[in-house]
Amino acid sequence: NSRLHAAQVDYKTSISNFLPNLFANGNAGWKNTYLPNIKEMRFNYVVGAGLNIPIYDAGKALAQRKMAKLAIETAKQNLLYAQQAANKDVLQAQADFNANQTRLQNTAAIVKQAEAAFNLAQSRYKNGTLTWLDLENARISAEDARFSLIQLEYQLALNKLEMNRIAGVRFWEGQ
Repeated sequence: NSRLHAAQVDYKTSISNFLPNLFANGNAGWKNTYLPNIKEMRFNYVVGAGLNIPIYDAGKALAQRKMAKLAIETAKQNLLYAQQAANKDVLQAQADFNANQTRLQNTAAIVKQAEAAFNLAQSRYKNGTLTWLDLENARISAEDARFSLIQLEYQLALNKLEMNRIAGVRFWEGQ
């Protein structure tokens, strides 16, 4: 936004560069360099005025205006691009968060099923209807399901951090 403002100021300046310029100046004070007595202090003043009217600039003013307009358009496009990129990042982070929440719910159901299957396998192993290898497979399946749940919880935490980063939240600075 500051680049856009600077480009607009440059454009206004380029327009005013070809306008007539009226100026005045003045000085007053004490001076001691008048002959024959150079030690004597005398009041001294100077007043001046001037007028500067540009007649021909070989296209410089027009080129400056064109360049300033291009700079304004570039700044507008850069601002629009930054806004679109931020919106895309927000939408992507929200979509990732929602998808991971759904996956987390599904994985939680899978964990419950795997733990129930492991409990059933333990019971069947104690009754002698299941081999030790089948029991071990059920235990590993339950552990894998719990591990998947932990991974998704971690991914969900990363998604929350990304959403906070995009929103500009500085959680490490405290309240």
